[in-house]
Amino acid sequence: MSGPTMIDNTVTGSYCMPTFFVAAVTTPALLILPTLYAHYTTITLAQIGLILMVTRALDAVTDPLIGFLSDRTRSRWGPRKPWVAAGAVVVTPSVWFLFNPAPEAGVGYFLTWAFLFTLGATMVTIPTSAWGVDLTLDPKERTRLFTIRGMLMHVGGIMYAVFPLALFSRYESTALSMKVMSDLAYFVVIALPISYVVMLYVVPQGSQIAARTPSLVSVWGTLKNNRLLWRYFVVTVLTGIGLGMYLGVMYLFFADHMKMGQAFPVIAITSGVSIFCIMPIWMKLILRFGKPRVWSCALIAMAPTSPIIWFVEPGMGSIVAILVLTVVGAALLAGHFAVSPVLLGDIIDYDKLRFGENKAGNIFSLSLIVNKVAYAGGAGLGLFLVGQFGYQPGADNGPLAVFGLAFCFSILPALLLTAGGVSLLRYPVSMQRQDTIKRRLDQRAARAAGRTV
Repeated sequence: MSGPTMIDNTVTGSYCMPTFFVAAVTTPALLILPTLYAHYTTITLAQIGLILMVTRALDAVTDPLIGFLSDRTRSRWGPRKPWVAAGAVVVTPSVWFLFNPAPEAGVGYFLTWAFLFTLGATMVTIPTSAWGVDLTLDPKERTRLFTIRGMLMHVGGIMYAVFPLALFSRYESTALSMKVMSDLAYFVVIALPISYVVMLYVVPQGSQIAARTPSLVSVWGTLKNNRLLWRYFVVTVLTGIGLGMYLGVMYLFFADHMKMGQAFPVIAITSGVSIFCIMPIWMKLILRFGKPRVWSCALIAMAPTSPIIWFVEPGMGSIVAILVLTVVGAALLAGHFAVSPVLLGDIIDYDKLRFGENKAGNIFSLSLIVNKVAYAGGAGLGLFLVGQFGYQPGADNGPLAVFGLAFCFSILPALLLTAGGVSLLRYPVSMQRQDTIKRRLDQRAARAAGRTV
């Protein structure tokens, strides 16, 4: 049968809520935990970097495998629910152990729990994303669903910064510590399984329009011949490297160059809340002007925001100006996050119509790999170039070193974001053509339902 035209609020909330708790731990696991492990345990930064590279290499194997198997799974609960349930079982204990290392924890401990955490998160993320595409073919409902999910993801992603501010009497500091991470893990380990039980019970399977089960050959055919997917990957790589560089040196920029280390949690919270509040506006713009046009405008408009920050004087006296620029940049970044998953859903519909198979899990897994590689590569490249320019944290850096930080924090990311926006111009599928694709898939679903009666 065809997916429902409307998704009620109970189903929407149940589908989206686990993303909040997953984001609450995945963000600090990438940005904060490596530094804390180097400070609180016996592991060195070099060992942590090597382990992160190993887990990222393993992602290249596990991500497409999970996507492929998810698409091929046949059960009374549908193809996605068994994977989400299994992933929740893996990721929940991994959160606790990863965020609560003993002082004597070594390489084996971090490698084991970092890998299991990444594996569990992948097992829930890829099938959940594909499940959202299965729930409805209606462009408006799909946009609403992924927008709400994205809003919760970004609010969850700032929880690590909320804890030291909300519980200041407990920590007596706004600094991020292993105690903060442990409390965050305690909160997530309790709430995450509950949210997944509700999700699995309340959210329906969704529609399975395609009659054929995807094979490795057909997945390769999609990767080779789906020109919309390649266009999407070009944008993803350009924006991912640009945002990865920006995020990779952001803490160094604010804490060291701008002398705003104590205010960093406030900056992070301001950014996350701004994204949450603005995303519904982007949803309306998407429905009015179309996804590619809105995405292109958001990226091009966002590009100048980080270079403008260089005209702000360092020091806490400039915090208001920084917060204003943070709100503007986050508001535009929300457009990027709002459009990206929804446009990928349209590309999956195009692939269904052309090839007659539902490869949503495979396509989302490929997209996740591209995103991970682009973001991680951008962050690594940014830090590497900053070092090559001779910038030293805490030192009296010369003009060339400061220019290197500026180049990696703002100039090169701005160029890459602009290139991503330009590459979306003249996108080959209009809103009218996407409506045609939806109508033909509805007709196919109706014929399939008639044959099963």
